[in-house]
Amino acid sequence: MTIHNIVGDRTDDSGALVEKCEGLILSFIGKYGLSRHPIEADDILQEAKIRLWKALENGNDIRHLAAYIKKIVDSVVLDELKKIRRDESYLRSEGIREFVETHLDRESPIVPRSGREEKILAAIMTLKRSRRIALDMTISGFSIQEIADINRWTKKKTYALYERGLKDLRNIVCAEGRRP
Repeated sequence: MTIHNIVGDRTDDSGALVEKCEGLILSFIGKYGLSRHPIEADDILQEAKIRLWKALENGNDIRHLAAYIKKIVDSVVLDELKKIRRDESYLRSEGIREFVETHLDRESPIVPRSGREEKILAAIMTLKRSRRIALDMTISGFSIQEIADINRWTKKKTYALYERGLKDLRNIVCAEGRRP
């Protein structure tokens, strides 16, 4: 289906063309089964219509209108899914960040059972805060990527903080004559 099939040689009214294509847009949206997702089909329809209208207003030469509309719908749905995932990740990381900030300075995930563990815990508490965060969160079971996301650090920085924290901890404990 081309633009000429819908409106003939008259392509000066982009709004009318977009309205005529609404059924086609809805058919592509329907293939996603959005009732199972927290995405509103009306929002997808509106965004797809806006993108199609902008493309037509900019004078884009659209030879295969149906394929172009499918591409727009796919792009809009993907953008919405990314947005939802980003928002969920942000909310989850903010909750974890709050937990870490309220508990990290007061307690450690290590519950000392022996004198040696108490010394290790004391050594951890002497580390720089960022290195202590990296070690404490690793001990708590977070991955390097999760620690990076939560603290808004790069993965490389997080790994470096973790490694330096381990090295500092090793040096502190070894200075006492024991190897951890």
